[in-house]
Amino acid sequence: MKLSFAISVASLLCATAQAQIVADDCASPNPAVGAGTHDWDNSAATTGAEGQTEASCYAFGTSGIDADVWTEYLAGSTGCASITVCNAVGSITDSKIAVYPAGGCPTAGTSLACNDDTCGLLSEVSLNTVAGQTYLIQLGNFPGAAPGTSQIDIIESGGSGLPVISSQDDCANATTDVVGPGSYRFNTLSATTGTQGQNEALCYAVGTTGIDNDVWFVYTATVDACAQISTCNSDQPCAIFADTKIAVYPGTGCPTDGTSIACNDDACNGLRSQVVFPVVSGQSYLVQIGSFPGAAAGSGIVDIAEVNCPVVLSNQDDCGNASVDTIGPGQFGWDNLLATTGTEGQTEASCYKFGTSGIQSDIWALYVPEANGSVTIESCGSVGNTNTDTKIAAYPAADCSMIDGTSVACNDDTCGLLSQITFSVNCGQSYLVQLGSFPGSGDGTATMFINETGAPCGPGPIGFTPTECNPGNPNSTGVPATIRAEGQELASAMDVEVIAESVPPGQFGYFFASRTLGFIPNPGGSLGNICVLGNQGRYNNVSQIGTGPTLNLDVGTINVPTNPAPGEMIMPGDTWYWQCWHRDIGNNNNFTNVVGVLFN
Repeated sequence: MKLSFAISVASLLCATAQAQIVADDCASPNPAVGAGTHDWDNSAATTGAEGQTEASCYAFGTSGIDADVWTEYLAGSTGCASITVCNAVGSITDSKIAVYPAGGCPTAGTSLACNDDTCGLLSEVSLNTVAGQTYLIQLGNFPGAAPGTSQIDIIESGGSGLPVISSQDDCANATTDVVGPGSYRFNTLSATTGTQGQNEALCYAVGTTGIDNDVWFVYTATVDACAQISTCNSDQPCAIFADTKIAVYPGTGCPTDGTSIACNDDACNGLRSQVVFPVVSGQSYLVQIGSFPGAAAGSGIVDIAEVNCPVVLSNQDDCGNASVDTIGPGQFGWDNLLATTGTEGQTEASCYKFGTSGIQSDIWALYVPEANGSVTIESCGSVGNTNTDTKIAAYPAADCSMIDGTSVACNDDTCGLLSQITFSVNCGQSYLVQLGSFPGSGDGTATMFINETGAPCGPGPIGFTPTECNPGNPNSTGVPATIRAEGQELASAMDVEVIAESVPPGQFGYFFASRTLGFIPNPGGSLGNICVLGNQGRYNNVSQIGTGPTLNLDVGTINVPTNPAPGEMIMPGDTWYWQCWHRDIGNNNNFTNVVGVLFN
């Protein structure tokens, strides 16, 4: 069966009853309605010429909307509005909705939103609104479907349950919104571009330091940790901010030039932004969010999480001292500003790019795998740092005088001017990692991410990772959550523990198991994929639900819970598969990859 998720739906407050929407001519729409529930009837409507060719309305071979009726909608707030037929009572079973700027019949190509099917064959659209502005709504049927009676619910401020910050246009008013960790809607549609925070060196990207249409708020830390502030989830309904930029400053007043402590333009989901910086419990920080200069303003979601700070390497300048930084999978800060350029690893053919094989101001670490499989080592996703043009190489661990010509991977540019290498690894084999800059570029701080896939090393590991759902999709930590198993594969012993790692800190999750594999992408709107299907059982009792970054489950001697109860015993010859579902910030959820155990 499919995995189902409970979805909390906010109750809808119906406005005072208004006249039924029946206007057949877009030139004379029904008088403007506001938020609430409104009846409409297209039983006697004709199909007009307007609004029949919108690209956003194309579905199942047609852009048309049959038997269309029209009304204006007056927005009561700036933010997000959802217009939905999903909760309607009436005879219409196959609807279609479009929305345009008001002011007469729409010009072709001007639709702000359009939808055919969201809930079965019924429709729902979401759009960004400005308080006091009027919009034109077109209601009808999918071509060929029967007209009749129905209702629309107009829900303002997103209907998502997320709090809305007031998006102050003046940094002097930023303390109007003082927030802690969480997810918040914001809006820059009415914002201007201020004079503050436009000349920060940390904000330089693609030829400019500016942040257009900027809004301001204050974040107060609740723990000593690192804060992660992100617009990566701004692709939900009414959160269509495509090209964001974020800067952070100490304190709460308007910033002095040159005081930014973090800034980022592009880090995730194309052109969206994320900053990570150390914070002190109780201290406040000024946050600036806007658009890359020239890009459109918009409405988005900002997620604030307090996470473990990256481990900081000691930045060994000598290849012979690499073992001082002996590391495994994880996130590591590094800085080559004071490093020299050594003689090792400067002539690798795999490193040749733009006329040179060199790696400038290189530092070294010793990487010890924790899995048989593959590893990705990258500076991609390294934000808020001063080294913007990195280069990375890896070698089988050996005497430094012997490593030339032995590189297993090297890369200069994969994600812009940042670097990524992927290569096979084996338990018991260590690797020298060389980190530095492209020759002639600037040195400074960066972040290294090491992510492994494969069967875990160490005494007594069991299981394997099938190709299904491997690797998983990244969560808000920037990497996918992973799963592994430890113990003995004897059915009689039942000494098995499954472990999920890299789950977002503080987010809850649980394991589920089955003897059947499959693949369903993004079930229930999840950011991840589910591959453990069939007669599936979930370990979701209170005592079995854990929170990130690591979840553990002792399978022990209990039956595997399946549907229907009481479950099934693990028998010799069985292969069982486990996967972990977890919540994520921004009202999202995700999955790990899969681990399977063949029991003897």
